[in-house]
Amino acid sequence: MLNYCHKTLYCVIFVYSKTHNQNLTMFAPIVTTASRLIGKKEFNQLRGKVISAHCKTITKFCNAFGISSKERQKLIKLAKSNGKTLGLLA
Repeated sequence: MLNYCHKTLYCVIFVYSKTHNQNLTMFAPIVTTASRLIGKKEFNQLRGKVISAHCKTITKFCNAFGISSKERQKLIKLAKSNGKTLGLLA
């Protein structure tokens, strides 16, 4: 049952995004639909918390392996670039 629900939700999101001329990167339909469902303000707060947690994780990783702060900044910029490419920042 759960698998069927996931497939149905994905189809609804995909059709909605296609009919509303949204960017069809990998996660953009899910991100934009979630934003509409929970509200833009709440969604942006949640997104900010997730991005902050991801940056902290990158920082902890760099500190654990002695990676310089300059390289850490490069990794954070790469994560942001990848997020845009995948549609997570849609």
